Amino acid sequence: MMTCGFDFIQAKAGFDHGEWERQCQIYADKIPLRTIQHYMRLADLSWRWVLHKHPKVKDIEEVKRLAIEMVVVSPKPIVELMREMGHMLKFGGYFEEDYQEKKKRNLLGDGQIEFDFTAAENTLRMICDPKVSLKFPEGTNEVEALTELQGTLKSAAMRVSHRIRELQAIDA
Repeated sequence: MMTCGFDFIQAKAGFDHGEWERQCQIYADKIPLRTIQHYMRLADLSWRWVLHKHPKVKDIEEVKRLAIEMVVVSPKPIVELMREMGHMLKFGGYFEEDYQEKKKRNLLGDGQIEFDFTAAENTLRMICDPKVSLKFPEGTNEVEALTELQGTLKSAAMRVSHRIRELQAIDA
């Protein structure tokens, strides 16, 4: 979406006012104008975010790379896009009672994931406990399994750090 958004922004610059929409209508059966506009908005907002966060970055390809990385690290722009397009409920668009009923009846589907921080923290504490015996996946040795776990933990730590910075920026 991001790459397409940047490409559409660049393409639009080559058209006179009003011509861009007419050109897009030719391909409306492949990609609707509204979707193109959403992609462009996502790319534009991400671009602006990068320039705000990294004002010294001037290289266009580096700005694009950072914008795409930002969307990967924080899905907020994509979530906003999906909500605007009607593919997700607006924030607060469900009721806790309804949610709990769906959860109880196992009707949340693949798109709804909950993360139990307490259970995860307890599991991580167990890894650190020398009295706990670690069981590794069949077909992998200890070094391979621990290396894979280390990579996952690094990714999780990066995401946690990013989220903390976001929250601190909001509080500031």
